[in-house]
Amino acid sequence: MRDGIKALLDLEDGIATTAVADGREAVEAAAMAAGAGGEPFDLAVLDVRMPVMDGIEATRALLPCRCWC
Repeated sequence: MRDGIKALLDLEDGIATTAVADGREAVEAAAMAAGAGGEPFDLAVLDVRMPVMDGIEATRALLPCRCWC
């Protein structure tokens, strides 16, 4: 599923995508993208049943860190 969504988004000009294996990696990727003068993510697509950290936990971790626009 993740690869299919990424492939569809990659077809569009001007959209950069990042795919990760689990919720913890999603939080880390968002923090890295926003840090050090980087560009924060505009959107995060999270699954409720992701391994290591589910989408709900990842969302809770992302909200206070302002790793998004």
